[in-house]
Amino acid sequence: MSERQVSNAKYAWIGLLFGPCLLLAGTASATNGYITGGYSVSQRAMGGAGTAMVEDATEASINPANMVWVDDRFDSNLTELFVRRGYLATARGSGAMDGIFTVDPADQESHRGRFYIPGVSYKRHIDEVSSAGIALYANGGLNSTYTNGTATFAQNTPLLQAQCNGAFGGGAPIGGTNLLGLCGNSKSSLAVDLEQIFLVPSYSHQIGEHSSIGLAPILVAQQVTVSGLAAFAKFSNDPVNVSDKGYSRSYGGGFRVGALTTPIDWLSLGASYQLRSHMTTFKRYAGLFADKGAFDVPETWNVGLAFAPAHNQKIAIDYQRINFHQIKSLGNRLDGNEFVNDCALPRLFGMTAPSPYCLGGDSGPGFGWRNVSVMKVGYQVRFSDFIFRLGYGYGKSPVQSDQALFSILVPALVEREFTGGISYKFSEKLTIDTAVVYEPQCTITGQNPLSNTSADLVALAAAGLLPGGKALTANAFGPDPNDQNIRVHLQGVEVTLGLSYHF
Repeated sequence: MSERQVSNAKYAWIGLLFGPCLLLAGTASATNGYITGGYSVSQRAMGGAGTAMVEDATEASINPANMVWVDDRFDSNLTELFVRRGYLATARGSGAMDGIFTVDPADQESHRGRFYIPGVSYKRHIDEVSSAGIALYANGGLNSTYTNGTATFAQNTPLLQAQCNGAFGGGAPIGGTNLLGLCGNSKSSLAVDLEQIFLVPSYSHQIGEHSSIGLAPILVAQQVTVSGLAAFAKFSNDPVNVSDKGYSRSYGGGFRVGALTTPIDWLSLGASYQLRSHMTTFKRYAGLFADKGAFDVPETWNVGLAFAPAHNQKIAIDYQRINFHQIKSLGNRLDGNEFVNDCALPRLFGMTAPSPYCLGGDSGPGFGWRNVSVMKVGYQVRFSDFIFRLGYGYGKSPVQSDQALFSILVPALVEREFTGGISYKFSEKLTIDTAVVYEPQCTITGQNPLSNTSADLVALAAAGLLPGGKALTANAFGPDPNDQNIRVHLQGVEVTLGLSYHF
């Protein structure tokens, strides 16, 4: 059996398990980048708070220690997400000189604005002090589809300038001018879609009368497809695996641990830590994502408290930290000078040696995401068979304004969530839950550092051909007043319906 056949067989059972779920998993947006604010209906309705609350069988997604206090039950939910995202690219300044790459002026809205996100969970007591459970839930947020637009390479450079179809120049040349083959000559529609699904068994054990600990192994499957970036293949260490390759799947896992204590009757304290989930690489996009297609799930941790100001009320407050920056494909920044001097110019002048600053390289451009801190507050009140919930979440967007260019592809910009929901207990066995999440429009505006350079043709040629030639263009590709401005925005609404059966 060949090495490739062995690899395929190794992951075949994982594909059979996760494949159908990935087809169902939609794309979510959240205050947490692409990590959803909450996975159960109650968490969503309370702004994502719940580290120290005991509500449902999906508690393992936020704190596995809570599970031993949950009644035996089965929970299911389906979220419908409505999202608007797009970009506005302006013209360059009147004093602009030569450009490397410019998104031609356009105001585009991304297509495909509706998604569905499933979730199911089950919990059962093992004995009086321990329990086991299993949950299936999804992440998303890295999605965009732009069917129109054009782009220009080598702007204002005689004989070399090329205008191409597609917002990132992935299509055919316009007007037949493409002397250096700068256009992608492939799919012009610019599209990115990342989906993640998590299968999480859990174990929780009670310690004494008021405390518990929990452990939840995490199995992860994810898939991504990218199109419209074929023009950037020449700036990659693996040009065959940059764009238009269909879906590529990746598998891996990690674990989450948690603790919960109730020192006094009306106060609970909880904490949870999720280890970085190491994933197999996206082989079909090893030339696009930094670190040869690696796309791990970032480390997160959260702490929270919940207290009861009255017998029928609860207030939950959570703090969450997500370390996006440790994942190179997410955290690496686009530095115009490094990318052009150490990758683009040498490639345009015929050099083929790998560079860490090219796409797919260890220091290659990522999305430039910073680490995120998120505050979440939720309130619930019970009246007879009804529970009413309200919540609010705030976390500064991981996307930074100077990384606006590649944020067109993945506008994970939401910073605030206003949430609410109602649960109704039909009987001792059956409960229906609802949640609504409103994410106001969030916008960033930044410059395209590749759209204007202060270097002349002699300096560009020297930088591309001569050893040490990049000294002539050392700071020629940074942001400047004549760069084009790019504004990216996102706004969303989530509606979730859940059904719970109590054993």
